[in-house]
Amino acid sequence: MTLGMTWIIILHFAIQDISVEGKERSAGSWKDGLAFCALIHRHRRDLIIYSKLNKFLEWIRRTTPWLENRTTETTMAAVRKKQEDYRDYRCMHKPPKVQEKCQLEISFNTL
Repeated sequence: MTLGMTWIIILHFAIQDISVEGKERSAGSWKDGLAFCALIHRHRRDLIIYSKLNKFLEWIRRTTPWLENRTTETTMAAVRKKQEDYRDYRCMHKPPKVQEKCQLEISFNTL
């Protein structure tokens, strides 16, 4: 509960630039949670594997624009291609990411 309240305070006051060991963190890192997780990782490395979290967020940033693309295709081949790409995402890319997300939620809940 304390961590949740701390997170709300961080988001509410939009902490801008914080220097941690010579590295500047922008406000965006606080909003996506990376800087907060880095603080936890710094003191309890067993709770959060920071490199996995970073890769997960990068995957989200790359995948979200593709999923939000709602343009209508004009040819049947393009529609089939879009369907196949989505099937590939749903069957191959999403399941491991869902598992990673569950592991992150478990880690967060154990805090």
